[in-house]
Amino acid sequence: MGLNFVEIIMEVEDRFGIQIEDGSIEHIRTVRDLAEHIRPQLHVEQRDFCLSNVVSNRLQRALMEHCGLTRLQVDCGSRIDDLVPVHQRRQLWTALEASTDLQLPELLRPPRQRWLVYSPFIVAGALALAVFAYFNNGGPWHLLLILLVAVFAWAALPLVLMLKHKTRDHAVHVPKSIVTFGDLADLTYRLNRHRLYHQYGMTEDEIYRELVDIISSELGLKPEEITPDSDIIKLASS
Repeated sequence: MGLNFVEIIMEVEDRFGIQIEDGSIEHIRTVRDLAEHIRPQLHVEQRDFCLSNVVSNRLQRALMEHCGLTRLQVDCGSRIDDLVPVHQRRQLWTALEASTDLQLPELLRPPRQRWLVYSPFIVAGALALAVFAYFNNGGPWHLLLILLVAVFAWAALPLVLMLKHKTRDHAVHVPKSIVTFGDLADLTYRLNRHRLYHQYGMTEDEIYRELVDIISSELGLKPEEITPDSDIIKLASS
């Protein structure tokens, strides 16, 4: 078994909060085998509703309550800029999180302010690299220079935290991937799905989709390239 396969097993253990015994790994070849092996350790439910719909409905109700919108105004294609005005977004975002009991995607500062906030780290890194380049002769300086990098970064941390606090009210922009309400609901679901699994349990389909997500991420494959009968060992060694 290759390193990729071992990393997949470790990620499955971390993602699901379970343990797969070493002796049983040799019996796992396909995605279906892996799903059947971990199922007894999970809280499997037969639900007639999708958790992504739970998230969407919570967000829709919260937007109607806090933004004075009607149900017809809040659909998958509705633009976030129309639903949640920028000048009120910071306050509304907090209210939406409280009403839905969900973690929403983090609001971003304008690009220039993002550079400003983290500029102390950039300067500290540049200084550390300059010192490293000056003293680097292959000798024992390496350990000292690693320490210098850590010291510079630690010294810059209070300034970064202060800048983040000072510019917090300017963080009103959603990530570029979020344009519509449907985008917001999808990303919010992904941020909260593990907590929702703990609350509602997982279906067979959700277990399979999580496994596909792990395998595709670890091996750099497209999810559609993976089927229940895909041989994980062959995929990991190819």
